[in-house]
Formats: sequence, C-alpha cells, structure tokens
Amino acid sequence: QATAPGLDVRLKLTGVDVSLECKAFPYRLDHLVGVADFVRTRSGQDVSQGEMVLTRLRGVSDEGATVEVNGSLGGFENGKAPRRIDLTISAKDVPLDDRLRRSLSSAFGRIFDALSPTGKVDVFCRLEQDAAADGLKTRVLVTTKGNRIRYENMPVPLEEVTGDIEISRDQLRLSNLSGKALGGKVTLSGSIRPSEDQPSYDLYIRGSDILLDERL
Repeated sequence: QATAPGLDVRLKLTGVDVSLECKAFPYRLDHLVGVADFVRTRSGQDVSQGEMVLTRLRGVSDEGATVEVNGSLGGFENGKAPRRIDLTISAKDVPLDDRLRRSLSSAFGRIFDALSPTGKVDVFCRLEQDAAADGLKTRVLVTTKGNRIRYENMPVPLEEVTGDIEISRDQLRLSNLSGKALGGKVTLSGSIRPSEDQPSYDLYIRGSDILLDERL
C-alpha cells in the first residue's frame, strides 16, 4: 500500500511451508510458517528507517527442534545489517551435537568440550540492540532436560541433569543444576567464564548419598 506525503511502502509476507537456513542456527528450518510485516517510508529526499515485524515465525529443524521467532528488526540500510533489533527466539528439543559445537566461538567451544554434554535442551534467547547503543545485547537461557554431562576433571559423568544455564557474552551461570552420579544426587551452581586459552570456573558442587568406590 502507498500513502502521501512521500511513499509509505508496506509488504506483508505469510510463510506457508517454506525452508530457511541461517548462520546463527546450525540447523535448517523446514515447514516455516508465520508473518513478516515490513514497512519502509520515503519522505522527500530522506529515507526513514524501515521496520520488519515478525509474528509467530515457526519452523522445525531437520533434527526435530521446534523454533519460534517474534519481535522486530529496524534501521535497514543498503548492504548493512539492521541497527535496531528486538527479538525473542524460543527453541525446544535442540540437540547438543557436533553441528551445534561447530557453530560456537572458540572460547565457548572449549567449555562445550570440557563438559561434553549430550541430549536435547530447550533454549530461550533475547536479542536487543538500539541504534544509539553499541553492540548487541544477548541473553540466552538453556533449560536442561535430563541430559548427560561429563566434566573433564570429574571421574564419572553426571546423568539425568535438570536445571538452567544462563549465557551472556562473558559467562555461563549455572542455577541449581542437579543430576545423579555414583548412586547419589549432585547439585552444581556458580559460573564459568570463557577464554581463548582456558575457561575459568567458580563452581559449588554438593553431593549426597554418594557411593565411595575406586572411581573416586
């Protein structure tokens, strides 16, 4: 649609069973449905910043993860990324596999290798960036779902792990992770800071009813 003064361009796309690939998510999304509503206005010689609103953009990865995206992107310029970002991304049953490992930075990849997690997790991600601010603010909350973790400095793996991991640019914060090991219950809390050399750990580990055997 077009209105005066200037030109108000509005484009509304409704996805119906399409596929999408994105660098930020290592799995192709199939059966993508939802709405992308784009508005860009020209007034005289000035070009105002367009905005794309995403509403319940949903898809399923080839590994069975379900993903939903809501929010907006703005400040588009030719050949450049949007300068305003306000998105929430919810994903369920994301596999902790080699493709996910390869998508991580080297610093966070070292943490992944140190913990050797397996299974599937739920992920909530909030992305925020204001045109006047520097950098993208990212908050990621990972909810474990009975996973297995084998920390490189522990003699036995932690099984059936539940709890939350909050990820920011400079740390992972563990909130009451609990699991089973050596016949007892183990809880972990604290933080891990990524590094190009060696991650730093500030963890509190508590166990109850642990079987003392030769593995310790």
